[in-house]
Amino acid sequence: WNLQSLRLKRIEVEGESQLSQVIQETKPDILFLQETCLRARREPRMVHREYKHFCSSMPDRQTRTGKPVQLQDRHLVRGAGVLTLVHRSLGPDRTVTRVQEPAALRGYVVAIRAHTGRGAILLANVYLPPGNHRAEVMTEIGDWLA
Repeated sequence: WNLQSLRLKRIEVEGESQLSQVIQETKPDILFLQETCLRARREPRMVHREYKHFCSSMPDRQTRTGKPVQLQDRHLVRGAGVLTLVHRSLGPDRTVTRVQEPAALRGYVVAIRAHTGRGAILLANVYLPPGNHRAEVMTEIGDWLA
């Protein structure tokens, strides 16, 4: 689901957010969300009480002390950011492990390995940006997951 900002989808209207409403109606076991528009220091502690989340956000533009950080051009965009939600009934604390993405792919992919009775499954939540960086990101993700 392309959110075009997680913050906007979490705003409550008449006691319920759009994100909660979609979860309530569809009851997904796993939900892939793209374009969260989150930066590293603004990642949520909890997205929804029934789900464990795995987040990959764009790097911050400065350190905690305020020093500027040199970022790649594709990390200067407003969009990007991916979030994967895994329902707690699947036991994500014991059956799911995060596969850490390279720094160059922060905000564009979050991969998890789900361990099942039949073996492990790699699930990758990918955001491909429009424009100039799309092919570059696709190539880097393919190389990393190969």
